[in-house]
Amino acid sequence: AASHFSAFDYKRQTSPFLVSFKEKEGVVLTKAYSGGLLTAISLPMFFNAIPYPNGVQQIAKGETNLFNLAKLQNFKTYFYSAQARDDMHMINFLGGAWIDQVRFPDNEGYSLRDSMPDNNLLPLFKQINLDEGAHFIVLHHRGSHIPYGELLDEKDKVFGKESAIDNYDNTILNTDKFISNVYQYLSERNVDDWVIAYTSDHGQYVKNDTYRQGTRDKDSYVVPLVLYSPNKEIQSIGLNIFHSCKTVFHYQLSSFLINIMGYNFQIGDCKSGIVNGNILTGDAGYLKIDADGKEEYVH
Repeated sequence: AASHFSAFDYKRQTSPFLVSFKEKEGVVLTKAYSGGLLTAISLPMFFNAIPYPNGVQQIAKGETNLFNLAKLQNFKTYFYSAQARDDMHMINFLGGAWIDQVRFPDNEGYSLRDSMPDNNLLPLFKQINLDEGAHFIVLHHRGSHIPYGELLDEKDKVFGKESAIDNYDNTILNTDKFISNVYQYLSERNVDDWVIAYTSDHGQYVKNDTYRQGTRDKDSYVVPLVLYSPNKEIQSIGLNIFHSCKTVFHYQLSSFLINIMGYNFQIGDCKSGIVNGNILTGDAGYLKIDADGKEEYVH
């Protein structure tokens, strides 16, 4: 949930890197509405650039799938996940047919049921030869899922572990460090041929007395969105799209990525957007949001 990032004025210093990073010229750091309330809904919506509730037919065609479009532009495609393979049966809805390298924790020695620490994705990422050809790389976090902090080392539990909030905030801090590591690695290449984007597929509602996900609590679907490229032209496109909006949607990031891959693809505006419910067809209802952030639940 964006509300637990100190970059958005949360009381604890959960995102010190992003706090400093947002002062850098060309950085987009904003809150965004996710495409859905759960991973199995939000990821297919995002990776297929779906701007409306029922995108099943569009997903089946694959014509707007990010991995497919990347392949058509001669990108090598990667999906490296820290989440257990058994939890990711929706991979084909994300474009599995067009992903050159898919890796789950079982590829690293875990069982099919086990997730792994997000930090285990970093060595895999650094093995990719970025100097040869073009690459579309997704590093999919386990991140801040229940049970919060279960996959963290003891040294990373900076805020203690007395409550769900403590454990959850530890995972946010770990994500902030992960983003910092990826950014530093890319920056050290001293070229401007890259873009880094971070967002979350959904959020979590976390209080002292209760915690949950997939609900209509705002923390379940208002997530952080981070975007940066050292390339001035790409910077300009990103800033024009996102900084002119009071309300930002996942679809805007999807369509932005398609656009900068080299397609004449219209980047989404911020006049309205949706957060899909718990069924991919929209049959469980969806939130309709206008440019001012006014929400209406459509059954």
